[in-house]
Amino acid sequence: RKYFKNSPRVRRVTNIVYSVINQEYTGDINIIPRYRFFDPRKLLTELTPDELQFFIAEGERATWPKIEMIRASTTISRKLAEILAAYEAEEINRLSTKSHHHLGAELPRNHLRA
Repeated sequence: RKYFKNSPRVRRVTNIVYSVINQEYTGDINIIPRYRFFDPRKLLTELTPDELQFFIAEGERATWPKIEMIRASTTISRKLAEILAAYEAEEINRLSTKSHHHLGAELPRNHLRA
């Protein structure tokens, strides 16, 4: 018992497991199946084909009502990313132009000629 209490490896694994279990699993769109599967013994075993099919069907049933919300959210996200990229490009261009003007002003006139 003492060995496990003082073992850094066991403490690290325990902390990781504790963090995963206590993590908040919510987001902008939450897809939560009706069936709550929590049998710790089954988590580390291979599912049977019937169990796997059952969980896939439950996931699909929980997802379909949210499809339009997902579509709208991803459309908005893509548009915002596009706007941000354009803004960043404009800002880089503005700073680059400002920097070139600034450098040009500091150079003696004979250095500006090719």
